[in-house]
This record gives sequence, C-alpha cells and structure tokens, in this order.
Amino acid sequence: MPVAKRPRSRRQLRVKRAKNALERQEVLGEVQTKGFEVVRLSRVKYRGNRYDFIDVRAFQREMGSDEQALHPTIRGVQLREDLFADLVDLHFVPKRILHLLVQAKAWPAFRRGDYEQAVFQALKQLEVRVRKAADLPSEVVGTDLMRRAFDPQSGKLRV
Repeated sequence: MPVAKRPRSRRQLRVKRAKNALERQEVLGEVQTKGFEVVRLSRVKYRGNRYDFIDVRAFQREMGSDEQALHPTIRGVQLREDLFADLVDLHFVPKRILHLLVQAKAWPAFRRGDYEQAVFQALKQLEVRVRKAADLPSEVVGTDLMRRAFDPQSGKLRV
C-alpha cells in the first residue's frame, strides 16, 4: 500500500517559494508560432542561485482580451546559460568550420557577443594572409589590397 505524503508545513512552502523566487528576467526574443501562441526566449536569474538560465517557453495569448496578456504553458525547457551557449555553438555556429587563425583571434569575441569585434578580427586575419601570399607591403590595406592581390593581369593570387 503506498504511503501517503505528509502535507508540507507553511514554513517549508515559504522557504521553497523564496528559494525559487525570480531575481530578474530579461526577454531576449519571441516569435509568433500559431494564432494564440508565442515562443519566448528569456534569460532568468533566481535568488540564491549563482547561475543564469535560458528559458525557451511557449506562451498562450488570452483569448478575447484587448491587452494581449501572455500566460506561460508547461511546454518549454530551461538550461543553464553556459550549457545553452555550448549547445548553440556546437550545432549552429560550429567553431570547427573556421580557419585556425580565425578561431584563435575572432572566436573569443564572438563567444562574448561582441560580433563587430569578431568580424573585424576575422577580416584582419584574412587581410594578413592575403598580404603575405601576394607579397605586398603592409601599407596596402582593404579594397586596394584585394584588388592588387587578385588583379586578373598582375595579381599574384589571380584566379
């Protein structure tokens, strides 16, 4: 015969609620999936927990409401932010497809979300490699460098 669970005391319930209380929540984005459903990506921090979490959850719009209130559903998943970042890196922007020099110089900036710096570093590495292969001086940069290196008549890297 199964043992009946003892009801929790008010103190135990209060401690559990306080432990799981939200410290902050930041909506990162949302997308409309069906007529009354929205999927929301949020960064969540709980009081008493040192980790930030990424929450991907379906929300149901309140039918017949003018203010379009959203109510969370049980359909969703929550991961620690560092694990979520690893998952995204592994499956959506695989580091392994990048040249080793680009990995070394641009990947750290990309991981911290500094995309402008990541693109700058990647293009800088490309420029350095083209300059070296075309045997051009260091003062030749940008468009001029590429035009000289790949010039159809005189460029060392013409195709």
